Amino acid sequence: MVDSPASVGIQFLRALHDPVVPSRIKLLKSLCTRESTWWVDTGRDRIAGAALPERGLRFGWPLHGSMFIDEKLDLFRSLVSDIFPEGVSITIDPRTIEAGSLAVVEAEGYGYSKNEKLYNNRYAFLFNIQNGLICEIREYLDTLHAQDVFGDIYEGVSKYSSRVQAARPTPMNAMETLMANTWENFSTGDIDAFAQCFSTDATWWTDSGLERERGRFQSMHSALDGTPFHGLVPMNEKIQYIRDRIGKSYGGQTIEVSPMRFVSQGNRVACEAIGYANLSSGRIYQNRYLLIADVKAGRIMALREYCDTLHVADATGLGLPQ
Repeated sequence: MVDSPASVGIQFLRALHDPVVPSRIKLLKSLCTRESTWWVDTGRDRIAGAALPERGLRFGWPLHGSMFIDEKLDLFRSLVSDIFPEGVSITIDPRTIEAGSLAVVEAEGYGYSKNEKLYNNRYAFLFNIQNGLICEIREYLDTLHAQDVFGDIYEGVSKYSSRVQAARPTPMNAMETLMANTWENFSTGDIDAFAQCFSTDATWWTDSGLERERGRFQSMHSALDGTPFHGLVPMNEKIQYIRDRIGKSYGGQTIEVSPMRFVSQGNRVACEAIGYANLSSGRIYQNRYLLIADVKAGRIMALREYCDTLHVADATGLGLPQ
C-alpha cells in the first residue's frame, strides 16, 4: 500500500533532521525520484527564485532557488554537520493538508550553530508525491533569519524577475473560493471587502525575522508598531496596518496577490501565490507566498503567511538593523 503524501513528507522531514541515522542521505534519496526538485526562495535575487534547476548550479546557501534533490542532499551532507554540530531538531504540526498528490506540512526547527547562534525557523513545506515518491518540494521559511544564521543579511544585490501573468487556478470548493475572493479583494484595493472575508476575532501570523521570540505561534502581539514581521496579531489591527502601508509604501495601491495553486482539506486551505507591487520608493516588490487559513462558517479565522522575509526587508528597508 502506498503511503499518503503527508506521511511521505513527514518521513522525509524526520529523517532529514535525525542525527542518529548515519545513512540518512541514502534513505532520503530513496524517498525521491531521480529528477525531483527542491525549491527555496532567494532573498534579494528575485530572478534566481524563478529559474529552472540546472545540474551543478545553485544560487547560494541556504537560499538556493530550485535544485535537484540529490544535489541538495549531497550539499546538505557536506555543510550542515559542520554548521550544526549538535544537529537541528524538528517539531511537525500534525494538522497537515492533503489533496490528491499534494501535501502541506508545517514544522519548526531548533538548533545552535557552531558560532552559538540560535537557529529557530518556522517552515511550510509543499510536497508533490507521485506513486509514493517525492517529485517536488517547495520550502517556505523565514529567509531573513536563515540568511542571518548561515551568512550575511546584506550579501548580494537586488535583482528583479520579469512580471509573470500566470493563469489562476479554478477553486474546487467553498474554502478555495473564499481564498480566491480574499486575495482578489486585496489585490483590487477593496480592503473593506477583504476584511469581510475574516471572522471578527481572526488572527494573522507572519514570521518575525531577526526577532525570533516574536514569531511564536502562541504569543499575541500588536500589528501597529510598524514592522511587517509582527508574529501573531489580531486581524482588526492587521487591517489598520494594511491601510497605513497602502498610503505610505505603495503609493495608494496595494500588492497584487495572484493565487497559483490551492490545497484544501477539512477546515484548512493553503494557497500558493505570487505578489507584485511598485513601491512609492521606486523599488519593486515581488514575493512568493504559501498562505494557510483555518476556515469556520465561511470566513477565515486564522491566517499564516509564509513568504520571503529577506525580500520584504530588502524592498521596504524594514526589519533590518539600523
